[in-house]
Amino acid sequence: MVAIAFQFRTWNSAGMLLTSQLAHRSGDLVLVLSDGKLKLNVSPRGHPVKTIIAAGGGLNDGQWHSVSLSANGSQLSMKLDGDAAPALHALRGWMGPSDSYYFGGCPENASGSGCRSSLGGFQGCLRLISIGDKVVDPISIQQGAVGSFSDLQIDSCGIIDRRNPSDLAGWKYQ
Repeated sequence: MVAIAFQFRTWNSAGMLLTSQLAHRSGDLVLVLSDGKLKLNVSPRGHPVKTIIAAGGGLNDGQWHSVSLSANGSQLSMKLDGDAAPALHALRGWMGPSDSYYFGGCPENASGSGCRSSLGGFQGCLRLISIGDKVVDPISIQQGAVGSFSDLQIDSCGIIDRRNPSDLAGWKYQ
């Protein structure tokens, strides 16, 4: 069984959240935010990109949202904010434990059609990333002990809350 979980927040309506290769390098699996909706796309080599699971709406609201993907054999499922996505999808050869998961975009040398998207990388914040039963330690990544990174800010979320003053009911400034 493979399990990946994380939380994200953004104001942008589109961007790549996660990419990984299908088993036997037969294609790419890409989790994207598109028009404020979460879409899990599969891109088998030599075939067009296909959305296999879609969930949510308005996810570019600046709030934290939790995502979890799990695969057991050929059964793939996704949860968004604790609720199961509408489909449990059977996908032959999805992912065994992969050696590479790319959060926030694609690797520089990516050639799969899943990475040749106009969406671009994710602009927002990620936290509480886990792969399997292991929590990803961003400081270890920053120090080069595990993985690699670009544009990684530790313990910081560079997006600004966009609150309407009327949302601050109960507060009064005199």
